[in-house]
Amino acid sequence: MTTTSITVDEEQNYRVLSIQSHTVSGYCGNKAAVFPLQTLGFDVDNLNTVQFSNHTGYPSWTGSRTTAQDVQDLFDGLENNELIDEYTHVLTGYIGNFAILETIQKMVKKLKAVNPNLIYLCDTVMGDGGALYVAPEIVPLYRNIMRYADVVTPNQFEAETLSEMKITSLEEACQVAKKLHSLGSPNVVITSLSLSLKDVPVEIQSETSSEESLYCLSSQQINDGTTEQYLIAFPTYEGYFTGTGDLFSSLTVAHFAQKQSSLIDAVFKVICSVNAITRKTYIYQQQKNNSMKTKPNAANLVRNCELRLIQGKKEIEEPELYKNVIKKQQNMSTANTSSLPFTVQDDIEAKEKYAAQQRNNNTRNCNSRRIRLWSFIAFIFLATLCLVSYYGTTSFTSIIAEDSDTNTVHILPVYAEKEDEFKNIKTPSLKDEILGRIRDNQLIVFSKTYCPIFTVENKEDKGISD
Repeated sequence: MTTTSITVDEEQNYRVLSIQSHTVSGYCGNKAAVFPLQTLGFDVDNLNTVQFSNHTGYPSWTGSRTTAQDVQDLFDGLENNELIDEYTHVLTGYIGNFAILETIQKMVKKLKAVNPNLIYLCDTVMGDGGALYVAPEIVPLYRNIMRYADVVTPNQFEAETLSEMKITSLEEACQVAKKLHSLGSPNVVITSLSLSLKDVPVEIQSETSSEESLYCLSSQQINDGTTEQYLIAFPTYEGYFTGTGDLFSSLTVAHFAQKQSSLIDAVFKVICSVNAITRKTYIYQQQKNNSMKTKPNAANLVRNCELRLIQGKKEIEEPELYKNVIKKQQNMSTANTSSLPFTVQDDIEAKEKYAAQQRNNNTRNCNSRRIRLWSFIAFIFLATLCLVSYYGTTSFTSIIAEDSDTNTVHILPVYAEKEDEFKNIKTPSLKDEILGRIRDNQLIVFSKTYCPIFTVENKEDKGISD
């Protein structure tokens, strides 16, 4: 009789608490988030803030909303049974209720106290197209919550609203991302960004790029204090889509599994999957809805526009298969070097070239500093020779005095016309030397503003007498 040893799975176990809306039919909110996470090996506990029959893009819907007390009761039940200790990630999506969002903030603080390594991704769902669809008082609450968020994923309008800045160029988008960093989140992804084509680097433009194209900006604060920012270009499709943002945030959780993860590597995989599923959905809805270009009104037409999420399982599992249509470029405004385009194929090679260029720059800067230093030393040496030659002395000394009224430092050269006379001079006190030289009008004074000193006019105030 043989026995087999059973070993415990040593792979990392990830468990996500996903707090957002839920629909019975269709894919948005938790319905769009849970399947991708589970497909990629994450356990998911979903806490639903609303329970609707379908999303609100349909002509009608039914269902109910939970209250802040309902959410707190559910969390208390988890805590009472010690079920909150294993959470490695928290994901929040659309939260249209101020009191619920406040409750979630307290829950996240408690979960981070239990597990300091817990990653919180906050999808700041507030509005789009220049309009809020949440109460205005939720905006400052989100700004406060960003102190606890490891990753935030606003769209362009939400990023502008949170930062109180407008985005009309790539440079302004980068500044908005940095402003969001200052609110507390080290990782910012502006998921959909509209830019003028002339503002988009040529290296990531494609044959289909137009003024209607959308882009994604990832911005990550590195441990050395720098900010690494990338602009990502991807094909866009003219159709009606819901749930793509929820799919995006859930896949970001999956690919940004640890705090030391590379944000751009995670986001690139996310966009590969999301874009592939969006394309699959676009083809399906064009076939079903006879190439309709406007938002559908009838329920059956809206149904045809639901995300092809289950059919996109392969796209979720193998994002690299769809990388060829996605391009990314690092924003080098913070890197002090020329622009370097990055695609998946040459990513590693380009980073190595960039590192080598940085080393060469450091070497050149070091050599330049040495040249300036030696030039300065040579100048001082020659100036000293000229002074000694002019005054005909073999000895030269100086004293330094301070003036509190003029806030200057005076360097006072003391010299002798002949070497013998210099040797016979009795060394005076500092006070006598200063006053004597002033009376004899023999001083050459060089001034540099640094610290306070005294002058003859206020010598009584300083306790100096003749």
